[in-house]
Amino acid sequence: MGYCAYGSGEVVLKPGVDPDNVLDQMEPLLENAFCIECELSENGIQITDMENYYEEDIMEILNFLTPYITEGDIDYSGDDDCFWKFVFNQETQKWDEIDGDVYYTDDDLIQELERRGYKVSKVEA
Repeated sequence: MGYCAYGSGEVVLKPGVDPDNVLDQMEPLLENAFCIECELSENGIQITDMENYYEEDIMEILNFLTPYITEGDIDYSGDDDCFWKFVFNQETQKWDEIDGDVYYTDDDLIQELERRGYKVSKVEA
C-alpha cells in the first residue's frame, strides 16, 4: 500500500534540448509509474504526482531528467500534513530532498512574515 501524497513541480530544460524527444524517452518510465504525469510547460516539463506516492518511481523520473535540465523542483504534501520537496542541485547534478518546512519565494511575503515576528531562513534553491 502506498503513502497518499500530492506533488507538483517543474524542470527547466537546457537550451537546445528537444522537449518532445525527452517526453518520448520518458514514456516507458511514466507507464510503470503510478499516478505520475508529465507535460510540456512554457519553461520545460511540468510534473504532477497524484494520490499514491512511491519514492522509487519519482526518483527514477527525476534522475532520468538530470542530464537534460538546468534547474527544477517538485513540492510534496502528504495526507498526514508532512511537507517535503526535491530540488535539483546544479553543482552536484543530483536531487536534494528537503523536509518539513514551508518555503516562500515572494520577497514581499517574506518581509511581511519577518515584520510579524516570524523567523525566516533564506535558502538558495
